[in-house]
Amino acid sequence: MDDPLPAMALVAYALVFGALALVEQPGINRSRRWPTNLALTLGFVAISAVQPIGVLLAAEWAEASGFGLLRALPLPQPVVWLIGWAVMSLSSYWLHVALHRVGFLWRIHRVHHTDSAVDVSTAHRFHPLEAVVVIGWLGATAALAGVPPGVVLVFFALEALANLCSHAAVRLPPGVERVVRRVLITPDLHRVHHAPTLPLTDRNFGTTLVWWDRLFGTLVLPSGPGPVGLDRTDPADAHRLGRLLILPFR
Repeated sequence: MDDPLPAMALVAYALVFGALALVEQPGINRSRRWPTNLALTLGFVAISAVQPIGVLLAAEWAEASGFGLLRALPLPQPVVWLIGWAVMSLSSYWLHVALHRVGFLWRIHRVHHTDSAVDVSTAHRFHPLEAVVVIGWLGATAALAGVPPGVVLVFFALEALANLCSHAAVRLPPGVERVVRRVLITPDLHRVHHAPTLPLTDRNFGTTLVWWDRLFGTLVLPSGPGPVGLDRTDPADAHRLGRLLILPFR
C-alpha cells in the first residue's frame, strides 16, 4: 500500500494556506500579484517535494555509511534529534544570509523580494534555481553532521508551516505579538525583512526561530507597517512570470 503521509501533509498544508488567506488583512492587491505567485506555486509544489527528498537522500546515505559527526558521539537518541534539528535550523539561517550576501545567490533570491506586497502567496515566490542551492547546502549539512533522516522530515515540515505563517498578512494582538516573538518569527518581524532598502532587507533572516537573529545581531523589531518590495525593481519585472524566471541572468 502506498504511504498516505505525503498526501496527508499536502492536504494539511493546503488547508493552512487557505485558512491564512481567508483571515488576511483586506486591501492587498491580489488580482495583479496572485497569478504570478500561484504560477510559481506550481513549481514550488514540485520543489517542496524535491528539496526534502534531496536532503533526505543525503541523510539516508550518511546513515547507511555510518557517516557524520553525531554518529561518532555517544549521545542518547533524543539528544541526537534535538541537536540535529538545531543544526538544520542554524544551517538554514546561514543559507538565508548567504542568499542575501553572495552575488549570484542574491540574484536568484531577489525574485522572492520583488513582490510588491507580502501575503501568504509570497511564501511560494521563489526561483526554481533556489531549490538546487537548498538541496546542496542542507544536504551537505545533514550528511556531515549525521542528522537522522527523521529529523530532516520534521525540520522541513516545521519550516514549511512557519514560512506560510510568517508571510501571512495578519497582525497579532500587541500582547500576543510581544510574547510570541521572543521565540518565533512573527509576520510583523518578517515584514521588516521585506523592506525596500538596506539595512532592513538584511535583517530578521530566521524562518521559525528568532534565536539565531538574536545571537548573531541581525534582529530588528518592527516599528510599524512600512513599504515592502525592492525599490530598484522595474514594476514590469515584479509580476511577469517570464521576467522573474530570467531575472537572475539579467
